[in-house]
Amino acid sequence: MASPCTIHSLPVEILRRILGMSVFREGYARLEALTTVCQQWRDVILDDGMLWSDVHVAPYTTLGQMSTLLRRSAHCNLSLYIGSGFGGFAFSLELDSLTCVELALGQYQRVVQLAIDLGERDCSDLDAWPSQITRRLASASIWPELQDLSLAQWPLGRGHGVFIELHLYAPQLHTLSLAVNLQDWSTLGAACPNLQDLSVKYITSAASLLPVLSSISGLRDLVFYTPKETLSADLPPSFSLPHLHSLDIEAMVLRSDVLSALVSSNSPKLTTLSVVVQRFEMLENWIELSSLQLKDLRIEHFDGTIDGFALPVCFRVVPRALNTLRLTGVTGDIAALISPSLLKLELACADVDVEKLSFALSQCQRLDRLVFMSLRSTSAVVSHPPVTQSTTAVLPRLVYAKLGTIWPSDPRDIEVRRLFLDLLPPTVREMKITGTPCPSGDDLCSVLEYILISPTHLSLSFTPGGAFTLTDTEDGASERMFDVAVDSRAGLEYLAILLSQPAFHAHIRRLKVGLAPAVQILEQCADGMPLLEYLQISLPSDLNCPYNADKAQNVLVQSVLSPISCPGLNAFDIYVDGTCYSDRVLLPIALKHALVGLFQSQADDVRITSHPAVKWVE
Repeated sequence: MASPCTIHSLPVEILRRILGMSVFREGYARLEALTTVCQQWRDVILDDGMLWSDVHVAPYTTLGQMSTLLRRSAHCNLSLYIGSGFGGFAFSLELDSLTCVELALGQYQRVVQLAIDLGERDCSDLDAWPSQITRRLASASIWPELQDLSLAQWPLGRGHGVFIELHLYAPQLHTLSLAVNLQDWSTLGAACPNLQDLSVKYITSAASLLPVLSSISGLRDLVFYTPKETLSADLPPSFSLPHLHSLDIEAMVLRSDVLSALVSSNSPKLTTLSVVVQRFEMLENWIELSSLQLKDLRIEHFDGTIDGFALPVCFRVVPRALNTLRLTGVTGDIAALISPSLLKLELACADVDVEKLSFALSQCQRLDRLVFMSLRSTSAVVSHPPVTQSTTAVLPRLVYAKLGTIWPSDPRDIEVRRLFLDLLPPTVREMKITGTPCPSGDDLCSVLEYILISPTHLSLSFTPGGAFTLTDTEDGASERMFDVAVDSRAGLEYLAILLSQPAFHAHIRRLKVGLAPAVQILEQCADGMPLLEYLQISLPSDLNCPYNADKAQNVLVQSVLSPISCPGLNAFDIYVDGTCYSDRVLLPIALKHALVGLFQSQADDVRITSHPAVKWVE
């Protein structure tokens, strides 16, 4: 611990940093306490107005506290946080707190950041805010320093009908976040001439806001989050957002011409587009998009996942530098959107030309994420000559790959599965395959062979239902995962291929298996498992329904000729599947001894545990 003289003689700048880290919202009481450490600390704390410039007006804030804060920060710009929404909804702003609000907003000329976040109890009328808050916002005053403004009423969505009168001039405002409506959107461009980032959530007046957007000439980032509303408006022919870089829309219904207008030559600098909607209101036969600079494209059309209606999208000008492409319930020339720059591809609930898609993906040597969900092929993969030697090349940098279905009843297309498997490099680190039919061991032969020639510390688990998981845990780094659901026989097939190689099971460190694969392992690992440290065996929960000691014991023991050597085993866990902690499962103690005896350890003390619901009986 530093001596008193060292503490008292810290350089002022270092001391200010230390003190600054001591303040978080209502942390001013801590600052008051620190003034008693020594005279130097007291002088620095009371003289440095920046330490007192984050002003929070919350329930039970007193007038004395507010006056002190404003006095000590008199020569600094302020960040104001007003309301009960920040800390939950248990309390509301009382009359004294609202007086503090008026006092704080009276310093508007030096406010840099203003966030007003009201809980539902702060408003006697859910459609109006207290006048102590709205008076200054509607006074046509000039806020010369304001850069960031946020107005919201919580819980979000409950106050979506609130309308606020906002009449101010903020020449430096660049970020505006609104979870309330404005009574007059038309003045927004003139009031905030340098606005760059606009986010609106749960508003009901989007039809009034959309045509006004073109008056905000410097707008770069735009977010519409209206998940329960219809986003539609009649946009003027002159509508344009020349500097828009990012557009994020989530709505219940989106009118197609609105999206076409936003994502067109009217927004020549658009690089990121995310659209998530339940349904599109189609005014034309397709949605036409034209944004040459797009790098990240996401369109999720949820009606397309339910009734099979895929949204037709046409790119008049195809972007050639996409890094991320995520399409759900969308149809069109998807292959044309794929270029060598692509890093992530996720396609779901769509008809795809597999032959064209395979050729396009052969260019994507940098792709690291691939997801195919509920895709339907309209063509076949070229198989003569072999695909891997012709149109399709594996993706050498692929890290994550998933093939499956959105709904359990969806069939998995055979041609899509073939393409997926042909694209996999042997070095894929995480792979998940769900649904039926499952691929065979031969389908994944190259991946499995790569595992065999690269033994490291491995964790293997085989769970009921056929989920097979293999993880490389060396230094917590790379992972290789196989998740095969529904068809347990396919999982056993993979396991058999792996266990046939001593180079594999000799390097397993952690093992979690059910009864059937445990038998398989014991039969094929006669040479033992020298690195095994942790073992979990899962028993079916119906072993005691009705209770049968012989059945429980013989399921595993009679299939094994002799135990195997596991010299490093130090933890053995017996688990029961599908059992709540409140259930009681009766198992014979002989079963416990038999299981432990099959895996012979040389450790001095093997920790044996079991599921809390298990009760061992004689």
